[in-house]
Amino acid sequence: MALLNIPTFAGLTVNGVYRGTRLQHGKPDQNGQTRQTLYCGISIERQGNYGTEEDIIELVISDTLVKQGIPAKLAALENTEISLPFWERVWTGAKSSGVTRYLANEVTQIL
Repeated sequence: MALLNIPTFAGLTVNGVYRGTRLQHGKPDQNGQTRQTLYCGISIERQGNYGTEEDIIELVISDTLVKQGIPAKLAALENTEISLPFWERVWTGAKSSGVTRYLANEVTQIL
């Protein structure tokens, strides 16, 4: 029996249908520079009060992963069932708080 070379990831994974990427432009900073953030979206189904509902989980794609061509590799998988590794950071601001999810570098082992 041959063993498959399946990479392992000790963190979190999201399983769903890959829906694509979107680019978000941030507010200009004090130097007039605008930060751009690239997200990928994974749709997941959950049971709601009126049947099955779809949620989109968004993962930030780091500049390092962009330079490695990960968005192009993911684009080939659009509308396909996929499992992606991610990590999250909890943050608190002056007026709000939340969680930002990031595509893990281990995605390079999968794609």
